[in-house]
Amino acid sequence: MLIADGGVRYTARMVRPVAQAAERCLPVFCTLTTDDPVPAALAGADLVLDLPPLTPEMLALLFEAAHDEVPSDVLSFPSAENLRTPDLVAHIRRARPAAECLSRLQQVVSTNSEKQPATVRLDDVVGYGEAKTGGWNSLRT
Repeated sequence: MLIADGGVRYTARMVRPVAQAAERCLPVFCTLTTDDPVPAALAGADLVLDLPPLTPEMLALLFEAAHDEVPSDVLSFPSAENLRTPDLVAHIRRARPAAECLSRLQQVVSTNSEKQPATVRLDDVVGYGEAKTGGWNSLRT
């Protein structure tokens, strides 16, 4: 059983499958980011692995295991550390050529890096009359 990004997606509905897997002595893998709390149903885990962020070299090993080949430009992959387990599961498929899988992962990284929070300056706010003026004056003092 795999629970990808368990701190984000773990729900009460998952307690029963986790318990059933444990009763049958099946392994349960849960990936969490550093800041995610361990779900209560997994608090008694037999083993906890702290893995470093994904590197291009680790990505090459993953391609070798999944495809028996490594795309030529995998070692120059930008921002491999920004890939999450669901990205890997969604885009590394044996039925697709390894180069296509890598291309899709590159799209994920570039799309995620483009999602910058919008910055709105107080000068750009339209309306609000005296509230805008008061806010602007309080920032200056």
